[in-house]
Amino acid sequence: MISKLKIKNFALIKEQEINFTNGLNVLSGETGAGKSILINAINFILGNRADKSYVRTGEQLAEVGAVFELENNNEVLSILQDFGIEQDAELVISRKLFKDGKNEIRVNGEQVNLTMLKKVTSKLVDVYGQHEQQTLLNVSEHIKFIDVYAGEKLESLKSELNNQLEIKKDIETQIKEICGESGSLERELDILKFELNELNDADLKVGEDDDLLEKKTKMNNTQKVAEAVTALNNGIMGYDSENSVIITLNDVIRHLNGVLNIDAQFEDLSNRLSSVKIELDDIVSTSNAILQGYDWSESDYNYIEERLEVLKTIKRKYGGSIKSAIQYKEKIEEKINLLENSELILEKLNNQLEETNLKISELCNNISIIRKEKSEELELKLQNEFKELGMKNAVFKVNIVQEEKISNLGYDNVEFMFSANLGESLKPLAKVISGGEMSRFMLAFKVVFGTKNLIDTMIFDEIDSGISGAIGHAVACKLASISKTSQVITVTHLSTIGAMADNHLLIQKQSTNNSTESFVTQLDYQGQIAEIARLAGNATQINVALEYARQLKLNAENAKSQI
Repeated sequence: MISKLKIKNFALIKEQEINFTNGLNVLSGETGAGKSILINAINFILGNRADKSYVRTGEQLAEVGAVFELENNNEVLSILQDFGIEQDAELVISRKLFKDGKNEIRVNGEQVNLTMLKKVTSKLVDVYGQHEQQTLLNVSEHIKFIDVYAGEKLESLKSELNNQLEIKKDIETQIKEICGESGSLERELDILKFELNELNDADLKVGEDDDLLEKKTKMNNTQKVAEAVTALNNGIMGYDSENSVIITLNDVIRHLNGVLNIDAQFEDLSNRLSSVKIELDDIVSTSNAILQGYDWSESDYNYIEERLEVLKTIKRKYGGSIKSAIQYKEKIEEKINLLENSELILEKLNNQLEETNLKISELCNNISIIRKEKSEELELKLQNEFKELGMKNAVFKVNIVQEEKISNLGYDNVEFMFSANLGESLKPLAKVISGGEMSRFMLAFKVVFGTKNLIDTMIFDEIDSGISGAIGHAVACKLASISKTSQVITVTHLSTIGAMADNHLLIQKQSTNNSTESFVTQLDYQGQIAEIARLAGNATQINVALEYARQLKLNAENAKSQI
């Protein structure tokens, strides 16, 4: 439950700390005093969309903080564990809204995003307001209400249904690929075989184009290489001159050998020059061997030119590279095999499709059975709630019609039907329900679904809209009944609901020094009596109104003791 709410610079509220209790917490006040601001502040801390107008005029940011008592709320504790947030008996949430629209959210001191905040608070508080009423009047949402009520068993079947629908989609895609868009199987086979022959004829090898380009570059530079080798040979061997390096070295070595007996140091020089001569001989031999590798014929060059052109065409048509062309070739080989064996494969796929359709039909049937069973259970529970809320002749029915088209929800079309009065036929809820009936209807719905979902705190924003008198008393008793198992916070204009309060909070507005401020007061007994009297509306006879309020309070306490 929510035990404390701290608000600072939020709309008309400058700074306020509000304490909530177990049981029924009632918020009341004059029209325009700021009750909606307080509900907005609660919705803000629960993760609703922030509006920059929430920041109080003249301030830079609005802040709202809340303390929740978790008790045995294992779902929230599990979520906190998943998020790596420290777990405690208390949950502290704070949210800041800056003037530029930026948010800062913390849960137990850890910064979180809006999605994480909503996941935590969705298991703590259920808020009923105008949005929820509109959702209930939207026919497309009715099936979702039934499915939530039906619980995990139905969700498990729906999950398996979605799985089978995906399998069916995949099988149908394969069948479509085999048969083709227009059934032109032979034409598609011809095209694929032509492409395969072209790729097979190309005899592709990864990297061949790079190798051929390298060879072509060498061919184009054969003349330069030959000239370089000739110059090298001429310079070293002296093929076109008697003044070659080798002849000169031989002459020098001969002269050095002639003076070895005079000075032994010349022997080392002679040996070194002999090594140079050997190295030069090897250089000449190596260069001639390299030149032999440039011995191309014109047919060799033409082959490379033609081959490169073939590879260029293949790459352009089949993916931009030889590797992608080879991959495409493997793919169409598989597809040709698939198409050539299409009759057998189609038979197998059609059998699989038939089996899948049977599974889907069975799942849809089981889903529909559960929906009908749970709908009957829901109808009975709501009938009992209606009686307690003064609608003893109201009838609620869940109309389930099976459609031919199957969706991920099954083949059911669900619509809520309603009749408020004896003798009136059932009609679509959205077309026949009045405002006062809708408030009680929604209260009954929340009672049934709140028990189902075990929400700690239920908030009703003006649940008493359009009702008064005995019906208002019935609603007050129902709220008090709910508050025995869940904390209830409600905004009200009815004295009968105010009298039922375990904790009564008065919202007032005050203007001073060109500034307006809303503030909340936790009422003591005398304060409650005064506010109940105001809600009762007898402003001309104060004493009578106060006595009436005391009697309402006494009656309420007696009624609560019997719940």
